[in-house]
Formats: sequence, C-alpha cells, structure tokens
Amino acid sequence: MDILNVARKVSKIKFFLGLAAVGIVFIIVGVILMALPNGNYIPVDAVVTEIGDIVIDEENGNSYFYTIRYEVNGEIYVVEDYQTNEPCSLGDTITVKYNENDPSQLGDNFVKYLKYILIAIGCALVIAGVVLTVISAKKKVSEMNEYDKIDPSKVSEEDINAVKNDRSPMVNYLFHFDTNLKQGYIMEDALRNPVIEAKMKKLSLFKSFTFEFVNHKTGTTAVKSISHTFTSSIGSGTGIVSYVPISKSFKIDGVNNWDYLASKGIGFKYYLKGVSPCFDVYKNTVQIATITTADVNAMKGSSYFFGNIPVNGIYNVSTKESETENVFMVCMSIARAIFYED
Repeated sequence: MDILNVARKVSKIKFFLGLAAVGIVFIIVGVILMALPNGNYIPVDAVVTEIGDIVIDEENGNSYFYTIRYEVNGEIYVVEDYQTNEPCSLGDTITVKYNENDPSQLGDNFVKYLKYILIAIGCALVIAGVVLTVISAKKKVSEMNEYDKIDPSKVSEEDINAVKNDRSPMVNYLFHFDTNLKQGYIMEDALRNPVIEAKMKKLSLFKSFTFEFVNHKTGTTAVKSISHTFTSSIGSGTGIVSYVPISKSFKIDGVNNWDYLASKGIGFKYYLKGVSPCFDVYKNTVQIATITTADVNAMKGSSYFFGNIPVNGIYNVSTKESETENVFMVCMSIARAIFYED
C-alpha cells in the first residue's frame, strides 16, 4: 500500500470531516440566535438634521454620514453618524427601519432571517461532509495513485517481454539540480561526467519555461516547454477546514508530467528507507530502476555534519542504461512535483 496515496485518502477524509464540523458550528450559532429576541424591523420616516462626513470610494461607492431624527409612538429618537450610500440635503426625509423591541436600534429584517440562513447552510455542509467522507473512505487507495497509472491488465505480454529481455547493463548515476540562477537538472556518472542535462534557457514568471535537454551519450538535444508547478489542494487554509495539498504536477509540452510518464509505460512506487524517500521505477510493470533520495554531501563530494540529511532533488540512481532518459524524467518529476514537499 503506497503511503503517499494513503496520505491523500486521509487528507480528504479529514477535510470532509472538517466540513461537517463547520456545518455543526453554523447550526449551533443559528439555534442560539433563535433563542434571542430579535424582533421585526419596521420602516419609519427620519429627517436629516445635520450633514456629517463623506468617505470617497470610487470602487465601492461613497459613504455619507448624517445625524437623523425620527419619532416612534410619540417619542423622538436621534441617531448620529447614520451611514448611507445616498447623498442627502439638510431637512431631507429618508426611510429607516427600527427594531420593534428597541426603537433606538436601526437595521433590517436580514438579522431576523440570519438564523435560518445559518441553519440551512449548516445542514448542507453536514450532509455534504458526511456523504463525501463516506465516498472517500470507500474509495480504494490504489485508485488515488497518480504516480503509477499503468493498468497491468492492459499491458501486453510483448511489451512486458521487451523490457524483461532488455540486456542493457545496470548503471549508477547521481541526479541533482544545478546551481545556476536559471535552475536546471543534471545526471552524472560515477566520474561526475554529465550524462543528461536539462538546461533552463528561458525563465518566465508567468509563462512556461524553455528547457534544453542534452543527452551527452547520444549527442542529441531536444527543446521542451516546462510549465510552472501546480498544486492541487482541498481546504481554505483557515480555521477547521485547513489547506491540504494532495497533488502536484507540471506540464511537459502541454501534457501533465505524470501522464507523460504513463504514456511511455513508466510508473513508480514510493517507500521509505530509514529517513530517505525511495522510488522503484517500473516500465510496463517491470522494474527498471531504483531512485534513493541523497544528501548535499553526495552532490558536493563533501562530508559536512549537517550535509547528510536527505534533500529532495538529489538522488542516487540505479537504472538500466537503455532507460536513462526515461528515468531522468522520473527524477525531474519527483524533484519538481512530489506532493509531500508541501
């Protein structure tokens, strides 16, 4: 069972339970308001007796403040700094609404109906939260896997045997990000010679990046469009219903990177080895590589005490030599879009 997919499932269940909890809070507040005497708000004519300040707001409209006077059951009430969006002149008559239980209180009947609105919203949230929690709980963990989208039942024996019969030797590489301002990625052999590089040629704050992929073994070069990384999440980031990331991805020439790998028959499984995240890579259901998260010491060839903590984006790679390009794209996808980094 992939713990990343378990994390997704748990995150969704927690979110939907939180949604139901928020609904319960709305219902409680609505019930409390029902117990309070609100009263009806009744219209009455009021006279503008003093012109106050004007707050200029071109976007939302100006606010005007007046002192007004109105009479209820023979008693005069004066309200200072009464706010309205309509300009008035001294002596103008405007219509306001007073609370039948307290004529000095101005407002409208929205307060009266607010309790019913809160209860209705609360009930909807509780029902949605419970239903979606049950759906999420029943959904199989395997159905939430975006890192291994290969359906074994749809892979032909011919494709499986093509990978099994590949006699390409296993080779070891070090994959890491480069240190340039336009950050790219590089895979090196045991002698630290570059094997494949992804060089960022064009940096953009909003549009996709332009990367040049150079295979030093084959001498080939390819230019690809790599988008910014997008995070999918549930939640609002505040209160009970918190922000919960459940997926990350970017696009390679307009194609979701996980779909791009799947189109080549590539998927991987995640597990922990000590504190190091590891990934077994498969092609057409046959394992072709192992990726182990390494540390800064591995990249710099040093032995700093604090440099031995695994860092996403630095990997020790063992792969079939023929699959080097595919495994490079797996490493790049993990470095840019593994969701547990959030």
